[in-house]
Amino acid sequence: MLKIDILTLFPGMVEPALRGSILARAEKAGVWALGVYDIREHGIGRHKTVDDTPYGGGSGMLMRVDVVTAAIESVRQPQSRVILLDAGGTTLTHAVAKRLAAETHLVLVCGHYEGVDARVREHLVDRE
Repeated sequence: MLKIDILTLFPGMVEPALRGSILARAEKAGVWALGVYDIREHGIGRHKTVDDTPYGGGSGMLMRVDVVTAAIESVRQPQSRVILLDAGGTTLTHAVAKRLAAETHLVLVCGHYEGVDARVREHLVDRE
């Protein structure tokens, strides 16, 4: 069975879409299991801050490496494959989808703002 954990700032938008229709029937049949987690639960301070300005300057905001690390580590297992969903990553083709379907645990990290801190790409994810 494939277990997919999704880390996002918007679990209320993601979960209903993945818990309906054919995907819901497949989950009930034990083909796959879904977990949706709010990255903000690992935010910093009273306001659960998840973003910061880019180190070295620049425009926009990035998701903080410490927050994303905590979120990933909360669901990561030894056999996990961590994937950062990013427009600049590898195109999801049928062949890639078949390879991913053969995994036992996928952790999908949904970015926001201008993206994520570069250290997330360098040290925490297996692919984009």
